[in-house]
Amino acid sequence: MSWAIGFSKNQNRDVGYSVSAICDHPGCAVEIDRGLGYICCENINHNATCGAFYCAEHRENYVYGDEVEDMDEDELEALGIDPNESAVQDAIDDCEIVRCKHEPIEPGKESAAWLKHVLKDPSWEQWRQENPAQVTAYREALANKKGQVCFVKPVHEPEQQQQAIIIKPALAACLNEMNITLSK
Repeated sequence: MSWAIGFSKNQNRDVGYSVSAICDHPGCAVEIDRGLGYICCENINHNATCGAFYCAEHRENYVYGDEVEDMDEDELEALGIDPNESAVQDAIDDCEIVRCKHEPIEPGKESAAWLKHVLKDPSWEQWRQENPAQVTAYREALANKKGQVCFVKPVHEPEQQQQAIIIKPALAACLNEMNITLSK
């Protein structure tokens, strides 16, 4: 079992270290992958993660525990931080990440390299046949790309049958909690 490729229902996009991607910071075009090395808070299960993927320049955008005591009530409220919550108290005590400050990701932002791979690689043939509207959306995004950055319009297709994958119960629970399903 690896984190090579999967699908995030929360973000409606492919994730994993085999997925060529663009940094999720608005306006950034740095090429990365959607593996665990680029995820916010460097841990998919971290309480503060937004779940997005960032290049080295944009990844470290956090409030740490030792910063909370210097913040006024307006700053705390704007960041949604309650210093009395036990998780926040634990982060303060350990000087760990309390909150991610990343801006919302740009919907549909994809790497042209990834879209080309999905549209041409033989291993994706079945997916292409099962998802014709998504294939069309990918082709349209590639036709309108800016450098290596594409924006894919959302597509609503009937949910496809998922192949059964046998995984350890602890990992299955973790993936389920993060709303991630594994795909081919």
